[in-house]
Amino acid sequence: MTAELLRLAERCEKETAGSRELDGLIACAIFQAVSTDDDLIYRSPICKADECAPGTYWHVQRSGRSLQTAPKFTESLDAAVSSIPGGYDWSLFFDNGAALAGCQPASDDGCDMTDTPGATPALALTAAALKARALASRDDGHQETAHD
Repeated sequence: MTAELLRLAERCEKETAGSRELDGLIACAIFQAVSTDDDLIYRSPICKADECAPGTYWHVQRSGRSLQTAPKFTESLDAAVSSIPGGYDWSLFFDNGAALAGCQPASDDGCDMTDTPGATPALALTAAALKARALASRDDGHQETAHD
């Protein structure tokens, strides 16, 4: 999972504008499978053969599957903020017209955040959040989950 999160972060850094296809892939990567007594819930990306709109993904349960729309992580700053793992601080600023963002655990007082570039603030912050999730999953041996 760490490698997938880092690949998605790299794509965010390279995009020049929001991408609904990328939003769908990010949603599938950060929304963890949930197992309850009654059901198993997971998400899977839309395949080209599904002929569904970019930015959608399958929400699959034993009781059936439904098409869901991913948050606009790469277009909306509010959605990008929702992708930041719990307990993390973030920063966002501009340098010579480029957006730069960073995320770090709130407990890391005095530790500099790594600047992650992006063509837009939402892309930069989403890339930084994905890197933070990758680091958290590598350090803890598990992945932080986002809330639907």
